[in-house]
Amino acid sequence: MTVNAAHVITQDYITLSQPLAEGVLLMDRTDRKLKLVHSLGELQPLHRYTTEYGNSLVRRVKHKAVLADSIEIDVLTDEVDFDKQLEKSAIADHSGTLQLAQRQATYRAFSSFGKMDELSTEYEGSVTGTEIDDGTSIAGAMFNGQRLEEAAALQRLDQLTSRLVEMEEWFSSVKSEAASERQIREQATARLELLQERLERLQTQLAAETSENQLLRAKLEQLERAEPEALLTRAKPHALGTI
Repeated sequence: MTVNAAHVITQDYITLSQPLAEGVLLMDRTDRKLKLVHSLGELQPLHRYTTEYGNSLVRRVKHKAVLADSIEIDVLTDEVDFDKQLEKSAIADHSGTLQLAQRQATYRAFSSFGKMDELSTEYEGSVTGTEIDDGTSIAGAMFNGQRLEEAAALQRLDQLTSRLVEMEEWFSSVKSEAASERQIREQATARLELLQERLERLQTQLAAETSENQLLRAKLEQLERAEPEALLTRAKPHALGTI
């Protein structure tokens, strides 16, 4: 599992674990409809939903919903009447796997223990021609179901722990990247200020040299005008002495 996948699963878990006062949009893949759900108790039994992040959500038992095929979320209400809807869907099932009486007995026996899905699957694979109402079979199935639940809970706890570790690593990497980018920005700002200071100094030096150049040109022009006059002044006494 990637860090991004763990991140979006965590976002869905946080959202669905809280009261859905404003509702949340879910895509019902079974009915192929987009639904606004205000409580997990509105989820239809065994319908497969998809969250806005693309994670699956299935209500397999009355008081539990499974996110991303691995994380259980408590269902505190039952607006759709889980047992009744489940019985209706079983009656409407024409696959021929179970007879009508066996379906009704199966759902009545296991819905109260919240383990209908796991035990009914076990029943379909192993029981042929026997009644599910047998007390010994139910007790043994319940015991095995409880042990399976504990093992699954421990496994999911390990998965959540590993995901939390991945998230912490991801957050640490993001923080280090942010610190590095901040340091780069600070260095760039300092260099820009230094270049600006140098530019101002160069502009000041250029203005001073321009002023000095103008003074030198003015002096040069004065010398150029004064030189012929000096030559004439020197030439006049020499001419008078000759006469």
